[in-house]
Amino acid sequence: MQDSPLPYKTWLWAIYLVASSKRGISGLELMRQLHLTQKTAWYLLHRIRQAMGDRDEKYLLEGLIELDDSYFGGTHPGGKKGRGTDKSKVLGAVSKDKSGCPKFMKLRVVPNLKGKTVGKFAQASIAEGATIEIDASRS
Repeated sequence: MQDSPLPYKTWLWAIYLVASSKRGISGLELMRQLHLTQKTAWYLLHRIRQAMGDRDEKYLLEGLIELDDSYFGGTHPGGKKGRGTDKSKVLGAVSKDKSGCPKFMKLRVVPNLKGKTVGKFAQASIAEGATIEIDASRS
């Protein structure tokens, strides 16, 4: 870390670059664009991402919500497919406007797709009184 605090202008430019990048921005790109050291760019990026994550944790989805599960990861030779897979299990919830277009989304990697796990995710992510659309999954 630096001896003196970073100027506000540097923080604002870093926040702008992180927020306006469609595919995300790396610490190296932030370093090049703002003429910083790699250590300082990483520090800024880490703090900005942490703040964005903290904000998203507190936000609850409202209105019409579509809730579903998915699996992330590469295929393994001889591995199972579907619910028996060893891929990462992910729950997702999307709030939609009246015309069905997505507005906001929450994703979380979970240890399993049991009803209790899905319920905890829903309570932490969806506001009370929301309408939830799901597929035919038992959980």
